[in-house]
Amino acid sequence: MQAQSKQFLKLIPSSDFYLWDVKRYYNLTKLNFENVVRLREVLSLYKRPVSKEEMIQNHWQIIAKINFGGELFLRDFEEINTYKGSLNLVPDNAIIYSKINVRQGCTYYHEKNKIPFGVSSEYPTYKFDENKISGKFLQKILRSDAFKKLLNTKTTGISKARVKQNEFLEIEIPLPSLIEQEKIIDTHNNEIAKAALLQQQAIKLGEDIEKYLFEELGIKISKYKKQAGYISEISFQAIERWSVEFIKHSLNSSFISNSKYAPVKLKEIIEGYQYGLSVKALKENVGIPMLRMNNINNSDLIIDNLKFIPKTDEIGNFILNKGDLLFNRTNSKELVGKTAVFELDDEFTFASYLIRVVINPKLADCHYINFLFNSPILQFQKDLISRQITGQANINAQEMKEFLFPLPSLDKQKEIANTIKAIRDKIADYKSKAKQIIKKAEHEFENQIFS
Repeated sequence: MQAQSKQFLKLIPSSDFYLWDVKRYYNLTKLNFENVVRLREVLSLYKRPVSKEEMIQNHWQIIAKINFGGELFLRDFEEINTYKGSLNLVPDNAIIYSKINVRQGCTYYHEKNKIPFGVSSEYPTYKFDENKISGKFLQKILRSDAFKKLLNTKTTGISKARVKQNEFLEIEIPLPSLIEQEKIIDTHNNEIAKAALLQQQAIKLGEDIEKYLFEELGIKISKYKKQAGYISEISFQAIERWSVEFIKHSLNSSFISNSKYAPVKLKEIIEGYQYGLSVKALKENVGIPMLRMNNINNSDLIIDNLKFIPKTDEIGNFILNKGDLLFNRTNSKELVGKTAVFELDDEFTFASYLIRVVINPKLADCHYINFLFNSPILQFQKDLISRQITGQANINAQEMKEFLFPLPSLDKQKEIANTIKAIRDKIADYKSKAKQIIKKAEHEFENQIFS
């Protein structure tokens, strides 16, 4: 009985037991390498105060954040004029971490010959002996899933738990030879490079969709970028009256007037539309799932984070049918007006921030209209029409019905939609393969280091 119970016990040597805190001893990691050292044996604190005047003189920037991917983001240089608080300098060939988010992977290695930058005391900075350890290897170790779990056991505090420097420096890491470190990192980086190539190919295919669509419809767009927006030109002779709404409509028309196909308004090719239900949905899986604005993204339905409403006779008229086009009428400026086609076999209803649009199948293909809604052709129009209300952009049904679409024959619409779908399937395949390669590379790296 005693032997059987040992598998449920975690034994900790008294020499390692220095704080009464269960989480500190629950996720202890076993390392494969014989040469294991504490971080304090390879890191030395680097603290060099720097004045705002010196920062300005050298055109050094201040840190904005380190994201969960270990990437550094700097503030605009001009922000130094309004920054309050003391700063420390981060030189090249140094490693820093965020006290609050180091357990989320917010560790950054500032490589050799990179420009220094300033940080607050929330970002401890360390130099290391490069004859013993590689900065890239060190960052990779500290950003691994195993170490994130370990770092999570080192936090103290309640509202904003932090990893203190002494706790950080007590962490043990494997220290293979420099040659072995470089070999491990090179192998890992080669796999990541393969994934990056697939991701770049997916981006290129996305650009090809836009190019294909414009060529098929014969649309040429001339944009003159100015800061965050665009300058749009309209002929003086085309302005019948000085009305913002009229000018917007004229711009919409001129935008696609050079298409090979005559533009039509959405209201001319639909059988009807309907706002969704204004009822509170629940997280509990009871009744019927409800699609909301966050389930619509760039031509696709995202079936996750669903909420549900009880099934009653009143909601019968709000059950979605295959081929219904769902229009996102309120969201951020980037997502408002995005659409997706409902094609599921299960019963779903939809929330009031969505509009169900029923396309007349004799006049238009719902997938063609869906792809146009999510293309720059319609984004241009949506940017002109959408209104900002309480931080969200809005487009109502009346405005939606006025959108203009180039309308080739039904067969041509289906041909365009099928071609775009085939390209999008290839994009999804590239992204999936890239994700698998990254996952496998991370798994193999950790297998080399941890058991």
